Amino acid sequence: MKQLTLGDLSIDVDTAAPGAIHLRWRGRSNNQNPATTLQPFLELQLAHARQRGVRVEMHFEELTYFNSSTIAVLLHGIQEAHARTVPLVLHYDRRLRWQAHNFEALRVLQSTDDLLRLDGGAGEINPTPRRS
Repeated sequence: MKQLTLGDLSIDVDTAAPGAIHLRWRGRSNNQNPATTLQPFLELQLAHARQRGVRVEMHFEELTYFNSSTIAVLLHGIQEAHARTVPLVLHYDRRLRWQAHNFEALRVLQSTDDLLRLDGGAGEINPTPRRS
C-alpha cells in the first residue's frame, strides 16, 4: 500500500529509503473513529518493517491537526511497535505549538521504551540509539 486516505488525512508510504519505512502524514486527522482504518494500516506497516528488519519513521510535520481519537491510535501503534520490537521514530515540528504539546506528552513513553524516539525538528528530545 503506497497511500492511505481517510477523510481529510492522507498518509504516504515510502519504502525506498534504506533502513526505514517512512509514513508521511498530511492534512487533518479529524475522523471520529479512525481506529477502524488507521489501526490496521499501522499494524501492516509495522509487520512489513519487522519482516524487513527496518524501523518505521512517521512524519507529522505537514499534519495540520489530529484529534484525541487519532492520539489513541498512535498510542496503540507505539505499543504494537514495542511488542514487535520495531524501532519507531516520530518526527514533528516543535515550532507548531499544538504539535509540540501533543508529542512532548509522549515523552513519558520514550523513557520506558528504547525503541521509541521523538524528533522535534531542530533537535531531538531525549534521543535514544537508532536500531535498524
